[in-house]
Amino acid sequence: MDFNDVNYTLRKGGNAFIVSGFGSGERRVTKALENALESPLLKDCESFSFKKILMIIYYNRDSESPLLMEEMNQIQEFMENFDHEVDVIWAPAHDSTLKDQIKVTILATGFNVSFKSDLKPLKDRLSQNG
Repeated sequence: MDFNDVNYTLRKGGNAFIVSGFGSGERRVTKALENALESPLLKDCESFSFKKILMIIYYNRDSESPLLMEEMNQIQEFMENFDHEVDVIWAPAHDSTLKDQIKVTILATGFNVSFKSDLKPLKDRLSQNG
């Protein structure tokens, strides 16, 4: 992962957000992904309509529970929710502060936002400003 990956994900991507989530215990990768996607930032967007995704899975390689192959399968299960045309870049990364937790950071672009009726005036103002 480097700036080129970030640049590729953001370039001509449209709407964008970055969220993080944590998970521990059984199925901790799945829990971290769910925790990230439960972010209030995503309440008005169609979460699985992304066009590009950059995802980093942080773990502590010195813990009693390093990243396991079974957990890589949990990432694959998550990715099956997306259309095959979605561009995905992901990689593991080390973070010694996590103990036995997993942290997932997702940068996503190109999703649709559906404003609720009470936000329509805000949407109209944003559209007028360009």
